Amino acid sequence: MTRILVLQPHAFSEPAIAAPRPAFESDIDATYRAVGGAWSAAGGFVDAALEDLAVFEAGRHAAEEGFDAVCVDALDDGGANALRSMLALPVLATGKTVALHALTLGGRFALIAGTRERAVRAAAAQRQWGIERHCAALRTAEPDAPHALRATLWECLDQGAEVLCFDSGALSTAARKIAPDFPLALLDPVEVTVRLAQALVAVSLTHSRTASPAPLVPKLAVIEAMARQAVSQATPWTRPSVPARD
Repeated sequence: MTRILVLQPHAFSEPAIAAPRPAFESDIDATYRAVGGAWSAAGGFVDAALEDLAVFEAGRHAAEEGFDAVCVDALDDGGANALRSMLALPVLATGKTVALHALTLGGRFALIAGTRERAVRAAAAQRQWGIERHCAALRTAEPDAPHALRATLWECLDQGAEVLCFDSGALSTAARKIAPDFPLALLDPVEVTVRLAQALVAVSLTHSRTASPAPLVPKLAVIEAMARQAVSQATPWTRPSVPARD
């Protein structure tokens, strides 16, 4: 059995992102861990910096805990990159994994994010990875607004998308319910990432130590203290209000 730790930075702040969770066969034991702190679900760059610290602290003991791989439910690679420098296990982030996996199924993909701020973060990450030209559309939608979500799906198709990615399991589940016969593959970020992690473990592959060198001075006590302070200063999350249009 493959034991996989799934770190979810938004599980405390927005329960809909943490559930529903994909079902896996008995050979995958996925343990979901909510990363401490009530980060804003809007997910801007300040939240990303705090999120990276908390993700690192939540996952750095994964090998000691008996896990075979770590999946970070995040739009970019920040917290995952830090974990790779400390762990010899495969460490995957859902945003990068689902985008690259989409390119094995089609030439262009679209990403549907939960908020505008998260879409901006995703766009920045795609530029960093050099795959932005493969993104046909970057849109926002909410899982509890089925009519708007359905319209967004068709808009992505009209923009030339051949595969659809989502930034949360809640969005992908909602899309599959309202459009079960949609002509494009709909990729759930956690499901795809966990299954890819299992495949890497099965063939005894992990990240390159050249690409993710170990730190010369780990400074783990400093990072732990910063993460603890960030969590203690967190405030309860509320959904951002949308200004009314004239």
